[in-house]
Parts: sequence; C-alpha cells; structure tokens
Amino acid sequence: MKPVDAVLIGAGVRGMNTFGKFALTRPESLNYVAVVEPDKEKRDMFGEHHDIPESKRFVNCDKLFSKKPMADAVVIATPDRCHYENTLCALDAGYKNVLLEKPIATSVSHCIEIVERAKQANARLMIMHEMRYTPLFASIKLLIDSGAVGDVKKINQTEQVGNWHFPHSYVRGNWGNKATSGPVALTKCCHDFDIFHWLVGKPCKTVKSWSKELYFREANAPGQVPSKCTDGCSHSKTCPYFAPRIYTQAKASPKLKAHVHPSQDHEMILKVLPESPYGLCVYKCDNDVPDYQETDLEFEDGLKVHFVMEQENPNCTRKIEVVGTKGRITGSLDAGELFVYGDGKKRRVELSGDPAEHWGRRSASHPRFCLCHTRRDHQSQNISRGSPAFSSYRLRSRRSKAHVEESRHGSVHRA
Repeated sequence: MKPVDAVLIGAGVRGMNTFGKFALTRPESLNYVAVVEPDKEKRDMFGEHHDIPESKRFVNCDKLFSKKPMADAVVIATPDRCHYENTLCALDAGYKNVLLEKPIATSVSHCIEIVERAKQANARLMIMHEMRYTPLFASIKLLIDSGAVGDVKKINQTEQVGNWHFPHSYVRGNWGNKATSGPVALTKCCHDFDIFHWLVGKPCKTVKSWSKELYFREANAPGQVPSKCTDGCSHSKTCPYFAPRIYTQAKASPKLKAHVHPSQDHEMILKVLPESPYGLCVYKCDNDVPDYQETDLEFEDGLKVHFVMEQENPNCTRKIEVVGTKGRITGSLDAGELFVYGDGKKRRVELSGDPAEHWGRRSASHPRFCLCHTRRDHQSQNISRGSPAFSSYRLRSRRSKAHVEESRHGSVHRA
C-alpha cells in the first residue's frame, strides 16, 4: 500500500516528536513532503529528518496554500489559537484530509464553523482525541456496551496532570494564559469530556464547573525570588521547580527538554534558558489558568459524571470508576490496570501497550488516519465526514487485546 503523502503545519514538540516520529518509524504508512514552521531551526531539522527539499520548507502558510494541494493530507500541529485559521485555509486550498490537533478551536463559534466548513468541502476532518484508542478506555467502552456492569449510572474520573507537568505546560508553558491559549478545561481536559460523551453515548444536558485559587503565585514563593531561575536564585537547591536542574536531570522527559530546545542537548538548554519562558520562576509567571477544577455533567436518563483535574500528585495519569446497576469498573491509565467488579467477583482485564506513551494512544491513531484516507468505502470504516471526532474509533481492532482474568479462579477468557 502506498504511504499517505502529507504536509505538516507546525514543527514544534508535537509536530516534530509525535507526528514526525510516526512517519520515521512507519514510512510505509506516512510520508511528509512539505513543512510549514516559522522557526528556521525547527523547520530545517524537520526537513532534514524527512528529506524535504528547501523549496518545500515554508515559513508560513501563505505560499503553501497559494499552490494546488501538494499532498494527500495536511496535519495541523500549531498553537491552539491558530487552529481556526489554519484549518479553514487548508480546506479552502482544497485539502480533503485534515488531521487537527486538539482542541478544534478555542471558541464554540469557531469549532462549529470548522466542522460546517469541512462538511461543505466534503472533507475528512479528524481531531486527535486519541484517548479512545488506548486499550484502557477501548476496553471500558467494550465492557459497557456488552452490559458487563448493567446500566451505567455514574462515572467518576480524576485527571492527575502531575506536579511536574502542570508547571511546565500550564504555568511557564504555552497553555498557562487563557488570553493566548484557552481555558485549561478546554486545552487539557477536552480529552476527558470526549471520553465521557463517547462512553455514555447520550447527549449531555447540564454542565457545572468550579475551580480553586492558583497556587503558583508570588505569595506562595519560598521567600525573595528573582523573576528568572537563572538570575541567581538563593532557593535553587531546594526548589522543586528550579529550571536549570529539572530540564537537565537524567530522568527529565525528552518531551519537556524538547520544549526548551529541539535538540534536547543539555548545553543548549542551559544556553537558551535565560531568555526562555521555561527559565522563569514559577511564582512570577503570567499564568491565570486554575490548577484544580471540578466538573459535574448530567446526561440524558439522569446519568451523572463527576470529573476532577488536579496537579498536586506527582503521577501523571487518569483514574476512572464506572458504576452500573450490576457492578462497577475501575481503571488507571499509567498503571495499565483495569478491574471489573460484579457478582461478588473481581476480574482483571489484561491490557497491552507502552505506559510511556499513555498506553499506545497516539501510535494507534496515526495508522487509523492513514487507513481512513486510503479506504474508499467510507461507510465500512464508520467514518463521519466533517465530524470533529471520527466514529471510526471503534473497538473491533481492540477486541484481541482485551483479556479478562477472573482473580477468584485464575481462568482467562476474552471480554
């Protein structure tokens, strides 16, 4: 099968290390023929990795969209507030297959317009709500639909953003300020709201949400601190957020390092930190998004969902409980654990995947996007044209990976 030729718009961390990496490891599925990125270093790095000629390395979208479509698909991995313009321009330029990073846009009107314009253009629009692809949530969906716990009455879910991830992304990083990005309930928690709607399969009637005061404020600093960690902070040895240390320590996530500098080289990181937002003191940033938020949703037939987003815990994970009339389901994303309770028994569902990649979520969504493009029988693929989330997120491909172990008897059978 011929690989899908694609154009990447936005060669930042997500574009370079997620969308780009997939094409490098699966060249038979995806091939980038052009890139748009304003930062020359990132643009050239992506171009060299994917053998893209200089003539197809663009500083902005103007030249790209002034030409006829040069690829089968376009992948948009730009900052959230650029999604609206980038997507409409891609559709207007004639691109019929668009993979767009979440969220769709940062306002309701823009989300609706993007979906409507995709329908009008008869284009396939796929949003990276890839949590549906994880063995954890895919198995939960299968269990719910099979009636394993009866009728679902309530879902409780906690998203632990991680007390290292939150200050990086939502204090110092791109998503810390609503005016330049969007509310954290949208930029971070849209995955969760998508999962709830998908699991429940019914319209949501009411939403109530409230948040807690921000912790990362100057009043909570350990004492007198400079605006930048690199300006001689006297708390450098004890502060858990001291930038030069956390971005160069061996256990630091490569993705975090890549935000500071695409090379992830420690010398380069220390060189650019003084002028980087990632070198700022976490207590003196312009962040205004809450670090704790609770949301209650009520769906048709009275089904309720209670959701908590918090950052106090060091673990970066999601934990879920599904309560039904005949039992309940509990699961942990990072631990890869899923249990079913009912009839006095506790059953374990064996999951496969890589915890470091949120249990295979993005590695599953890329080939599905490529498959969606190459298949002509759209109905057989359950693809909804112009839909913000393809209904091709089905469980058929995951059935072989969901095995239920009855802890009482030790027997194993398929879920």
